[in-house]
Amino acid sequence: MILIVYYRILLVVFFFISFFSILSSSGQVTEGFIKENLSKNLYRIDTEAAAVILYESKSIAITKEIHGSEYSYKQNEHVYKVVKFLKSSALSAANVHVYFPENDLKNYMDGLKGKTYNLDGKEIRETELLKGDVYRKEIRKNLFEMSFSFPGVKAGSIIEYSYNIISPVRRVLPKWDIQEEYPKLISTYRISYPLDYEFTSIQHISARIKEYPFEKDAINGVDSFCHVLTKPQFPENPVVSFWLRRNVPAIKEEPYVVNLPNHVENMVLQLTGYMSYGGMNHIDNSWAKLDEELLKKDGFGTVNNKNNFLDEVVDSIKKSNPLAFNTTRAIYSYVRSNFNCSGEHNNVYSKRKLQEVYYMKQGTTAELNMLLCALLVHADIDAAPMILGTTGEMSPSQVFPAIDRFNYLACAVKTDSDYILLDASDKNNQYGVLPQNCYNGYARILKEEGAGIELSTELIKDKTVVGIKISAMTDTSAKIEITQKMGLMQSASLRRSWEKDDQKKQDYLDREIHELPENLTITGKMISNDQNPDTNIVINLSGNLKFDKDVNAFYFNSVMIKNMSQNPFKSTVRKLPIEFPYQAQYQYYLSIALPPNLEPVDLPKPTETNLDDGAMVYRKSCSYYADMHTLTVNSTFNLNVTSYPADFYDPIRTFFQNMIKQDNEIITLKKTDKK
Repeated sequence: MILIVYYRILLVVFFFISFFSILSSSGQVTEGFIKENLSKNLYRIDTEAAAVILYESKSIAITKEIHGSEYSYKQNEHVYKVVKFLKSSALSAANVHVYFPENDLKNYMDGLKGKTYNLDGKEIRETELLKGDVYRKEIRKNLFEMSFSFPGVKAGSIIEYSYNIISPVRRVLPKWDIQEEYPKLISTYRISYPLDYEFTSIQHISARIKEYPFEKDAINGVDSFCHVLTKPQFPENPVVSFWLRRNVPAIKEEPYVVNLPNHVENMVLQLTGYMSYGGMNHIDNSWAKLDEELLKKDGFGTVNNKNNFLDEVVDSIKKSNPLAFNTTRAIYSYVRSNFNCSGEHNNVYSKRKLQEVYYMKQGTTAELNMLLCALLVHADIDAAPMILGTTGEMSPSQVFPAIDRFNYLACAVKTDSDYILLDASDKNNQYGVLPQNCYNGYARILKEEGAGIELSTELIKDKTVVGIKISAMTDTSAKIEITQKMGLMQSASLRRSWEKDDQKKQDYLDREIHELPENLTITGKMISNDQNPDTNIVINLSGNLKFDKDVNAFYFNSVMIKNMSQNPFKSTVRKLPIEFPYQAQYQYYLSIALPPNLEPVDLPKPTETNLDDGAMVYRKSCSYYADMHTLTVNSTFNLNVTSYPADFYDPIRTFFQNMIKQDNEIITLKKTDKK
């Protein structure tokens, strides 16, 4: 018992000494810490990591500045980071890019400092970051980039840098990106602010939080995720909230994850109240309030204006398409065909007026879809702008309105029971189906009484049908006809790929042909519907199979064109959920008209694999019709549920392995004496 207590005391002392020996009184790492880590080339947190974040901190200080009888608030974001490079593949991280809004007396970046550390024998060699290593440029209005490249960086180096971003206080504070490309030993986030403000934290963290009374206790502890709230003893002192996260694993991509950022640890603080002369004002962060603000302040409501400049085109379309359904489709086709998308795509706001976009015949994604909404409303169709967040960013939250998570604008048309979702900004988009990256959770339809809709990946289904017919079979040859009717989602993806490069279309055909049996010669090939976005692309191939007349048996793969030729789930361990981009159905049909002297031997038995009561289903059957002397193979794969927790990984991996095994079963045809 005494030994156990002694061990625990040593453990506490170890953590106390190890952390405080990292930092000097200035809050930066010590020379001893740098030297110790320059000598290390392996870290237990991830023995294969190309780089490790040794220490990082982000501190937000909000201060009140008095100007005579008036006052204002200033926000200072201080970032400090120390990175160890273990492999040359990570050296691109020595090129740092910092983004900040505007650039004036109230918005700017300053205080940039940086060093590269290398070990020269037993001595540390420091190389300062110079002005010539720093570049500033304007990305677009109200967005600037400061980039800097560290000199002398190589495998084994350590870089250290810090900077400040000064700005007014914003509704959403700078995000704490806890989990990133490389593992982190320690990451901290601190905010200090006067009692004039209230904030709410929106946490996306897997570790359980441990509350501590003092920062030194949190630092001295062993918990993965700690928080300390320090309330002021006097009104003029700030409130301080401090978070610490230790031993953060790197986020690593795994196959079949629709949106990786949804599984990455982070935290944001949103302003929920501020002090005025009348007392504390609590901000209404409801969806109804956000709807109201966007419709009034940001131009979304202009789709409901008279917009008389649209009279001529709307009257013409309605006259030709008197039914509401046909009018909706016709207006959508009109915008999609006659307007070009230019400029930025990831923005919910329209910079130009509808009339300007209409006469210029071009605009951003948001502007074209705003115009689409206006045209539909002008035609008495119940349409409204819909804001959403695309994959690549965290999904919008239904619980808490965070406007910064929305980066795309589409159009929603209300029907008796549902919505028709439209995006006319790309000529390859389909009527009633948004681009694949738009199905990323909660979306908001902006009206006086707004509505939410869940853009689930299960709202879309891709159906592919493959038919193969083998006929005119002799001892030496046979004719073969192959028809592939691609699913609508796959068709859209192929059109976008082929649109800018005709060679990609030929390359795709060549890859398809390469997967076919070696004894097959393709003599004819044709692609249909590649210019019509509302239909399925159809690929037709024809040719001849060659056989050795001296053999007594012919062998065919029961599924010649497979949904999957290899199991996409190769790893034995899975950490992230399994997410498919949409529901899918793959149907395969093979028909072989046999000559009198050939008969099948030992046909594969019918099989069915069912995962979780129909979430995934695979069926295959082989049949021989003696009276018609015809052999058929029917195979169907149905993916009915698109999202699965990580603990479903082994059953899913086994399911695909079994499906591939069944697809690879061989059909044997043997010669007989019949003529």
